[in-house]
Amino acid sequence: MPTLQKEILSVGEKIRRLRRHHGMSQHEFAEEIRVAKDRVGKIEKDKAGLTESQMKAMMALFGIEGLPLTEHDCAVFDARLQLCSDYISVGNMDAARDIYKTMSNIDNLKPCDLDLVIRCKIIEVQMLTAEGDYASAGAKLDTVQIHLDEMSAENQYRYYCYKGYFEIIHNRHINALDFLQKGQILKENHSTIVSPKEAWLYNRIAACYTYLDKPIKAMIYLHKIPLQDLENRVTTLYLDSMRMLALNYIRVDELGEAKKLLDKCLIEAESHLSNEHTREIMYCYGYMNKKSGDFISAINYFDKAIEYSQEDTDGYYAPLCLKIHCLIQSNIFPKARALLSEVKTICGSNEVWAIYFKALEYYLNVSSRMTTPNEEACDYIEEIAIPHFHEMHDHFYAYEYYALLKHHYERSRQNRKSSEMTKAMLKTRNRIFANDEE
Repeated sequence: MPTLQKEILSVGEKIRRLRRHHGMSQHEFAEEIRVAKDRVGKIEKDKAGLTESQMKAMMALFGIEGLPLTEHDCAVFDARLQLCSDYISVGNMDAARDIYKTMSNIDNLKPCDLDLVIRCKIIEVQMLTAEGDYASAGAKLDTVQIHLDEMSAENQYRYYCYKGYFEIIHNRHINALDFLQKGQILKENHSTIVSPKEAWLYNRIAACYTYLDKPIKAMIYLHKIPLQDLENRVTTLYLDSMRMLALNYIRVDELGEAKKLLDKCLIEAESHLSNEHTREIMYCYGYMNKKSGDFISAINYFDKAIEYSQEDTDGYYAPLCLKIHCLIQSNIFPKARALLSEVKTICGSNEVWAIYFKALEYYLNVSSRMTTPNEEACDYIEEIAIPHFHEMHDHFYAYEYYALLKHHYERSRQNRKSSEMTKAMLKTRNRIFANDEE
């Protein structure tokens, strides 16, 4: 993929490109802005200038009023774009929109400053994303993509970062990782890219690795984020990064480190009245206690996470699923059965989660009759549920089900099957950690 440095044109060259784009001869242009015919050539070669009235006439002729041509005006315009971006980052959308409205004619500058036009469109993508209009933001980003080979390295970097983000939104984390890493490579190879948003890039790469059950790789990127610099400045990024780091600490059994982060996260989330972050933190507390074997505490935390969740969402089903899992592991079988019966009516046509809950039914059947062979349950878990977990990149969950089957086969004296599960557990562990430990 070629990457270009931003093309810096003189005012005269910009005028020449605009004139030619509009299909005007030098003679016609001279008549339109009331300048001597033989002077246009000198203007376009920067050997002569325009008066203030001629400049205004030219700007109106090409529909670029309020847009920059001179080096000074470009610097001022760029500062306004940065201010617009800053307003978006802190959620001051009215102020951001007020600035962006003054650039509504930016497309008219495309013949002589495509890179600035693209920069404005990416700002609009940022604005639409912040407002939650992902469909419009994605469509706007697609209009940028067709110019990818013509962009400067800095705009390519911005494009890849946002493209990766949209792939995350659509749960295409492998694709997202590809785009984000292209952005990272550009940043590392081009000193001209000045971006204060590296923390966002690292956070999103870490989010991909977290989703793909690659905790060590996720932690490598999370440790690159200067969390101490983000505190009290970018609350959402700060909380999200700390919570994600805690989750990955739990996955690698660093429960003490995880608790320190979660305790700090909870104070921040509650002080900002953030229900979404509080829900995610409660989920992590539950997961941490489940990992430590304190299933009753885990259930209480999962209940709190459920309280903050909306039904028929991943945020609702994930803690509910682990709560039932904890009930089974605590041998509270009647309550687990009752919840599983209840969840069938809630889950409805959600095919992804339906398999998780169906698998829990069989997990319960096997757990409550560990020494009694149950081919139907074991076959479903091994042939349908576990492949589904792997497909969803939920390798830790697959590992737990392999462990269940291994224990069941040991207790029911099916040594060959027990050995197969041991090998499957090792293979799954390698899938999670092997590449991370290189």
